[in-house]
This record gives sequence, structure tokens and C-alpha cells, in this order.
Amino acid sequence: MSRNTENDMSEHPPVPALARLPAERAPEHDLWPGIAARLRPAISAPVATPMQPRMTRRRRWPLALAASLCVVSLAGLLMPQLSAQFRAAGSVNHRVQSAIGQLSASRLERETTLAAAPSSSASAA
Repeated sequence: MSRNTENDMSEHPPVPALARLPAERAPEHDLWPGIAARLRPAISAPVATPMQPRMTRRRRWPLALAASLCVVSLAGLLMPQLSAQFRAAGSVNHRVQSAIGQLSASRLERETTLAAAPSSSASAA
């Protein structure tokens, strides 16, 4: 989270000793040789080179074959269980559809009965 420098200045009282410090100061000696010496081991460290595409293909196909065999065998093991569940769900769905049909027929019968019955306002007049 960045803070506003104006708020920082108003929150902290000024330090009088800071005004006496020079605005710029040059380093006493050249700093680059020390920096370069610390960077050199990292630069000279062996860099991992990417594998050749041909070698990558040669190494991946056995893994791809093993993965596909696992998927096929897992599907073969789960298929009977899943098909039994789908058959059970289908019979439940058939029963639900049958109940909905019966309810619709009952509602239609009640609506026709109510439409045929004389309304209370007509009989009162």
C-alpha cells in the first residue's frame, strides 16, 4: 500500500539535523568492482538448457500411453456402476412423470368442475 508523502510529512515532526546534511554525496570509491564480483558466480553458473523437441517427444509417449490406459481402465471399472445409477434415475424419472400426469389430469378435472358449477354471484342475483 503506497502512502501519501504529504501525510508522512505532517505526521512526523521535522528533524533539524537533516537540514545540515549535504543534498548529494558521491561514494568514496568505485562500487562497481565489488558488485561485479558478487554477480560473477551467478552469471557463470550453468544455465539449464531446454530439452530438444525430439527428446521431449521420445520421453513423453510412454507416460501418455500409461495415462490413457489408466483412464480407459478406470472408465471400464466405473461404467457398470454409472449405468446402474442412470437406469435407477430413469425409473425414478418415469414415476415422477407419471405423478405429474396424474396431477395435471386432476387439476384439469377440477377446473372443468368449477367452470360448470354455477357461480355464487349468479345464483344470488
